[in-house]
Amino acid sequence: MQKEQELVHFVQASKGFGAFEKIKLIIFASGEKKACFVRMKISSENMDEKAHFEKHLKECGKKFIVSRPKTFEEIIRVTKNKAVWKPAGIWYGYDLFADTRTKNMFLKYRQLKHDNNHKTADKIGAKIYGYPACCMTQYSKEHDVNYIKKNYSYYQFYKKVHAVDKKLQFIFHIPCSVECNASRRMNEEHKRTVIKLARKFYCSYSAKYVFNVDVIVDSFSDIFDDNGKSIWEKKNGCDAAFLTAKKINGKYYLLSCLTKKQLEKWAVYAASIKTQYDTAQLNLGRKKKTLKNFHHQRWFYIP
Repeated sequence: MQKEQELVHFVQASKGFGAFEKIKLIIFASGEKKACFVRMKISSENMDEKAHFEKHLKECGKKFIVSRPKTFEEIIRVTKNKAVWKPAGIWYGYDLFADTRTKNMFLKYRQLKHDNNHKTADKIGAKIYGYPACCMTQYSKEHDVNYIKKNYSYYQFYKKVHAVDKKLQFIFHIPCSVECNASRRMNEEHKRTVIKLARKFYCSYSAKYVFNVDVIVDSFSDIFDDNGKSIWEKKNGCDAAFLTAKKINGKYYLLSCLTKKQLEKWAVYAASIKTQYDTAQLNLGRKKKTLKNFHHQRWFYIP
């Protein structure tokens, strides 16, 4: 277990992994999960981390498949009419496996997904990633947009999504419900493992913070049918992504919030933001104004 603990120490200190990625890696290193997928970001601040990460994986006897590098962007400035993005580095996707058998199962799973055989793929995926059977069954049902349309109103569907984020912060699958006993037990087991192996990280991850900042209504969540139309003719709520108008701890953020009322795109609200466990709860205050001709500005480089 010494090599696995060294991997955990590396993950805790890494600048290339977000908080949720670190949770996945700690649980994977503990042996509680036989497989996981994580993204590692590389910038000028952590150029050597990729090599160190792979060295730790090999020393632990873990198998992995790494993707080709892809560019990631960050918002560097928000003005009265635009959000300016800039390439900030590259990221790699890692499929991680405890052993060769699990890796081979994943390769079969990936091929089935490629062949659109989702039913069989989902069953194999549940075994690889250790998902509860009840959650796998519900996940397969919700592949069908007609099932979602029939069983959820707009508000009910996105309320479930937000409830999972708030109540089950240490699992990596979509539970059949927030009351799922198997998912809740798994959440508590993972939480105890993180506390045991990475207490310093857990203290940071579980800390509560409050920020008061203006937010901009940026986009709306929806599900579309094959014709590009929303599956909900009438919406009894609004799930929106809000852009912080100023930086929080040195960065701009896009944060999701579900409301009963309809919102106007590019409207600016005063907001109180409570953060914990890598999730944010927005409490909207008064509407201040609506921005005109707001847009996102990006640069694309041609090699």
